[in-house]
Amino acid sequence: MIKNKQALKNDFPEAGELLDFAEIILKAIEPKKLVRENFPDTSSYNNIFVVGAGKASLPMAEETYKILGKKIKAGHINVPDAYQNKIGPISVTKAGHPHPTASGVSGAKKILKICEKAQEGDLVIALISGGGSALLPLPAEGLTLKEKIKLTDDLLKCGANIKEINTIRKHASKIKGGRLAEAAMPATLIGLYISDVIGDPLDMIASGPTVADPTTSQDAARILKKYCKKRNKKLEKIVLENESPKSLPKGKVKNFIIGSNKLALEAIKNKCDCRVLTSELEGEAREVAKMLIKEIKKMEKPALLIAGGETTVTVRGKGHGGRNQELVLAAIPKLEPGICILSLATDGVDGLTPQPMAGAVACYNSQKICHAKGLKISEFLNKSDSYNCLKKIHGHLITGPTGTNVGDIILIKNA
Repeated sequence: MIKNKQALKNDFPEAGELLDFAEIILKAIEPKKLVRENFPDTSSYNNIFVVGAGKASLPMAEETYKILGKKIKAGHINVPDAYQNKIGPISVTKAGHPHPTASGVSGAKKILKICEKAQEGDLVIALISGGGSALLPLPAEGLTLKEKIKLTDDLLKCGANIKEINTIRKHASKIKGGRLAEAAMPATLIGLYISDVIGDPLDMIASGPTVADPTTSQDAARILKKYCKKRNKKLEKIVLENESPKSLPKGKVKNFIIGSNKLALEAIKNKCDCRVLTSELEGEAREVAKMLIKEIKKMEKPALLIAGGETTVTVRGKGHGGRNQELVLAAIPKLEPGICILSLATDGVDGLTPQPMAGAVACYNSQKICHAKGLKISEFLNKSDSYNCLKKIHGHLITGPTGTNVGDIILIKNA
């Protein structure tokens, strides 16, 4: 939960309700709760295997073991933070994130072998969550992990979007793009997904290891040509020869989204009278901030506006911060009496900062605090240094890593 909640309530009493709502959201997307409430019927299967990868996959596996216990024959998961190396028969690998590591490759091989062991009448449960792409690295034949990491980094620097990057990932992998499910055949596979992708497209969450892939090797080759300044015939050959499955056996593969940004927003909607703007918010954080403040000002008081998604930040300087912090800082000059804003990264880690911050909160009084301390918000924004400005006015939200991720949540109140 929010570790500095009481301090924030003392400094920003008008934002107390927003802090309470933020905690309701974090409780609603708690991985164990999501698994428990959405667990499938497993009574008709001979042997049960559990595999998975992602930021939330460790607590997901813990709850799965609590439910099934000795019914689980074997299992393995790759996670970024491992405080234990076994959960009953489920072994755990601490793998690299956001950059894949050799330990992740080793764990991915174990996951694939477990799926290959499954036979007709058996069940494989795949626990997939945000971060799964980096945590499930298994390069295609002829491609090294170092080459794959460089390829992804180069695409990011060149401006490739997440759909394009995931298309490449699927065709440069032995496990993504439906190949994990393919390896489990003729067993039944049930995928339980916690989505961190806008719109919840299953084939994009962790690059869809259990989902038939609508993209083709030709698509991947075109993306390489589009962004690579120098033609790389080796990479083109690898992706062209590594087509992903376009369909999976009917009735054998069942995927379910058990947690998402949309479901997180519904947790608040069910508690109060509010307007849900969207769960697919995108755009430059500082511009989104202006738009959201305009929207709340249009609403009749008292008003609560909620939105979710994932904004972006164009780095302009050598400061520290994240998209949620920048959004709140950019909103401060636009705030009027009665308006408060809170923006939260649901994984508890917003951007790159000296200390992990989950996001920030601000009220109309934040303007006065900045003025009294001689802080010019525009200067901090020009340096991409939202972290240091918010630190000086005690506006940070601190949760620590939450063990889950469904994107970002923004709450705005006008009393």
